[in-house]
Amino acid sequence: MLFCSSKVTSSTTRVPSGSDGSVVVSDWIVTFVIVIVALAELSVGSIFFVLVVNEQLITTISPLAYKALIGGIAALSLLPSAFFGVSLLFTGQEIAVRDKGVLDSIRGSWELTRGVRGRLFLLAGVPAVIQIPLSFAVATALPELPANILTILESTVVSFIVLSIMARAYEQRVHATDGSFRTGPLSE
Repeated sequence: MLFCSSKVTSSTTRVPSGSDGSVVVSDWIVTFVIVIVALAELSVGSIFFVLVVNEQLITTISPLAYKALIGGIAALSLLPSAFFGVSLLFTGQEIAVRDKGVLDSIRGSWELTRGVRGRLFLLAGVPAVIQIPLSFAVATALPELPANILTILESTVVSFIVLSIMARAYEQRVHATDGSFRTGPLSE
């Protein structure tokens, strides 16, 4: 049943929670924020590329240095998106588990990730670093249909692993901030 409760939280009217749609709404909001940040980064990176990396620079430095410069610019332009992505990692859990509204769940996720963003980035990033070359190898080594099937299966397994890791990390962070006696690498 879809409905909006009249319960007012700290700064916003309560949106539907749990199974009635607010997790989807929060995911859209988080995705929107990350896309806006990524587009801003892309714009700044493009302007930098046009202003700084011109024909004269390309001809004066070695190809390896040029590739390193472009790779460095690309890596730096992704840092704000990675930061916001990790900071908002627990938004869905905050809505589903703690029954928070969208804005309160964003605030809660931001607080839960404070101090452990680097570790959370590694927890989410290591499986992706393994998955990307594996998917590429499967796609280039096999015919299209078997490659697609294996890539889907592999992505499903990696997604399940990452979601399991993040669920455990969320539990550790919540218990660490509530003063419970749970232990683990993220409970400080």
